[in-house]
Amino acid sequence: MEDEKTAYLEYFKKLLRTSYLVLRESKTFPKDKKRFIEGFMEAGRIIGAGFNELKAIIDEEHFKVFEMSIEERRKIFKETALFDETYYDIPTWVREGKKLEL
Repeated sequence: MEDEKTAYLEYFKKLLRTSYLVLRESKTFPKDKKRFIEGFMEAGRIIGAGFNELKAIIDEEHFKVFEMSIEERRKIFKETALFDETYYDIPTWVREGKKLEL
């Protein structure tokens, strides 16, 4: 079981790192990965990965990609001109560039 946990944690690190790299480049988290990661974390709990252990990996991988903590990055994001409250007034399908077929 310990070998499975070690393999799981290594894969979890790679999964987070690639997702954070996409986020850094595209400014959006890969939607297909979000739910997968959530489910993957639940599976990890079953094989013995504790919440604090997973949180530490999340923090570590985030720091490796962004060179700052999640909290620091959120603060910077909210303080920059890129954050505009009216952004969320625009329907999601418009923000994402999707087109409606009539």
